[in-house]
Amino acid sequence: MNAPAPERRAVAQQDRWNLSVLYPSNEAWEADFERLSQDIPSLSDFKGRLVEGPAVLLDYLQKSVELSLRRERLVEFANRSSDVDLADGDALARRQRAMGLSNQLEEESAFFRPELMALPEPAIQAAFDAPALAPYKNLLERLLWERKYTLSEPEERLLALSAEVCRSPVETFEQLNAADLVLGEFEHDGEVVVLSHGNALTYWSNANREVRRKAFDTYYQGYAGHKHTLAATLAGGLRSNVFRARARGFDSSLQAALYSEKIPESVYHNLIETTHEYLGPFYDYLELLRSTLKLDTVHAYDLFAPLVPNVKLGRSYEAGVDLTLEAVSVLGEEYVSTLRNGLLNGWVDRYHNKNKVPGAYSGGAYGSDPFILLNFKDDNIEHVYTLAHEAGHSMHTSYANRAQTYQDAHYSIFVAEVASTFNETLLTEHLLKTLDDPLARAELLARELSALRTVLYRQTMFAEFELAAHRRVEENLSLTLDDLRQLYRSLLERYFGPKYVIDEASELECLRIPHFYYGYYVYQYSTGVSAALTLAEQVLHGGQPAADRYLKFLATGNSLYPTDALKVASVDMTQSAPVQAAYRYFARRLSELRAALAAL
Repeated sequence: MNAPAPERRAVAQQDRWNLSVLYPSNEAWEADFERLSQDIPSLSDFKGRLVEGPAVLLDYLQKSVELSLRRERLVEFANRSSDVDLADGDALARRQRAMGLSNQLEEESAFFRPELMALPEPAIQAAFDAPALAPYKNLLERLLWERKYTLSEPEERLLALSAEVCRSPVETFEQLNAADLVLGEFEHDGEVVVLSHGNALTYWSNANREVRRKAFDTYYQGYAGHKHTLAATLAGGLRSNVFRARARGFDSSLQAALYSEKIPESVYHNLIETTHEYLGPFYDYLELLRSTLKLDTVHAYDLFAPLVPNVKLGRSYEAGVDLTLEAVSVLGEEYVSTLRNGLLNGWVDRYHNKNKVPGAYSGGAYGSDPFILLNFKDDNIEHVYTLAHEAGHSMHTSYANRAQTYQDAHYSIFVAEVASTFNETLLTEHLLKTLDDPLARAELLARELSALRTVLYRQTMFAEFELAAHRRVEENLSLTLDDLRQLYRSLLERYFGPKYVIDEASELECLRIPHFYYGYYVYQYSTGVSAALTLAEQVLHGGQPAADRYLKFLATGNSLYPTDALKVASVDMTQSAPVQAAYRYFARRLSELRAALAAL
C-alpha cells in the first residue's frame, strides 16, 4: 500500500523550489501587486499619441515592457505557489488576483496594436530608422508582419466580440470531457476498477492482454455514449478556425495558423509526405510487437503492452541528476555546471505532496531562475527522463533569457520541444553505452521506440486528420459523425497497415483529442522531435563546433523566426531532410531492438 502523501509543510526545504528569487515573502508580492495596480493605467496616456513620432513610441514600449516584466514575476510567483498546494486558499487568491491584473494590463494596452497598424508608412519608416528603437525592431517587425491580415477597427471589434462564441466548442468539449463523461468500470483482480483519464494508460500497458482489452473497450464506451455531441463540438471548433481565417482574408486555415511565425506551408506538407514514404519501419515495428507478444493480430489495446516486463531501472533524484548531467556533458562545462547548480539548488520542486498538481512542467519569469515541477519517484526510469526533459526546457529558457532582451526572449512553440527531446535522446544514448544488462538495453530501446512511434507517426497522422477535416469545411462539405469516423479510419488504415486490426472503437479516438481544437498544433511535436534527433546526432558526432551551434540556437530565443533559429544549428526544417533522418533513426533503433530481443 502506498504511504499517504505528506502535507506541504512537511516537505524539506532542499526538495522545494526557491521562489524567493522572485519575492522574499508574500508581503513583498502584495506590495508589488499594489504598485503595479497603480501603474498599469498610465499606459492609457499613450492612446492616440503614437502618430506623434518615434520618441512617443519608444516611451510606450519601454513602459509596456517594464509593466509586462513585473506582471510576469507576479503571475509566476502566484502560480508556482498555488501549484504545490491547491488547497492553500491564500495562494489561490493571489493566483486569481494576478490573473485579473494581467487581464487589466491587456485591456489597457489593447489600443496599441491597431494604432500601430494604422500609422502611415513615413511614420513606420521613421520608427525603424530611429537608433533608440533598435532594441524593439524585431518586436515591431513581427507586429507589422501581421498588418496585411489586420482588419479595420470596426471589423477587428466584431472579430473580438466573436472570440467568446468561437470558444464555445472547445469549452463544451472540455467540460464534457473533464466533468460529465463517465468512462465506466471493469473488474480486475477481484476488484472494480473505475477508469479515468489519469489511470487509463496504466491498464492499457498491463502485461495481461485481457486487462488491456477490457480497459480499452470500457474507456471508449464512455465516448460512444456522447459521440454525436463530441462530433458536433469538433465540427464547430473546425468551423471556428475556418471562420477566423476567412474573416481575415487568408487563403486557408492552414495559412492562417502558420503565418505569424513565417512557417512555410511546405513544412506541414513535407512532414506528411515524408511520413508516408517511411511507413514501412512502422509496419515492421508493429510486426515485432506482434511476434514478441505472441499475438495473432495487433489491436489498439496492444500498442502500450510491455515488450520487456519487470525491468527496474529507476534512480533516486540525486542519481537521476548525475545521470542527466553525464548525458549532456557533450555540451560543455558551462551548460553542465549551470544545470547542476539549478537542479540541486532551488530550480526544482521534486516530490509529490498532498494537493500538489500532478505531472511535470518547466516555467519561469524573465530575469529569474527557471522552475521545474516534478512528482519524482525513485522506482521508475520514466521520472529520470522527465527530469532530463524538463531540464532541457529550463536550459533553453536560461540561455534565451541571458542572451536576449525581454521582448525577444520567449521562444516559439515550434521550437519549444526541441531542447527537451534533445536531452532525452542524449540520455538514451548515454544509458545504452553504459548499461551491459541485455534486458535493460532492450527496455530502453523499446521505451524510445514507443515514444517515437507516438510523437512521429501518431502526431503526424493527427496533423493529416486536421488538414483533411479543415479542408472539408473549406470546401463546404459535410462534417458529420460518420464523416469524421470514415476520415479517421482511412488514416488508421494507411498509417497502421494491412495487418493491424482497426476496432470500431478506434474510430472514436478523433473525438477525444483536445489539440484538434487548437488549430494545427500537433504537427509541431513531430517537427520538434525531428529537429531534436538531427541535433543530437550532430552534437554526438560533430564535436565542439556542433555543440556550440546548438547552444547558439538555444540563445536565439524569439529574436529569429523559428525556422531561421533552427538554421543557426544547421537544421533546415523547410526541407525534408530532418524528418527523413528522424525516420531513419527510428528504423536503426528498431533493428537494435530486434537484435536485443533475439539475444534474450
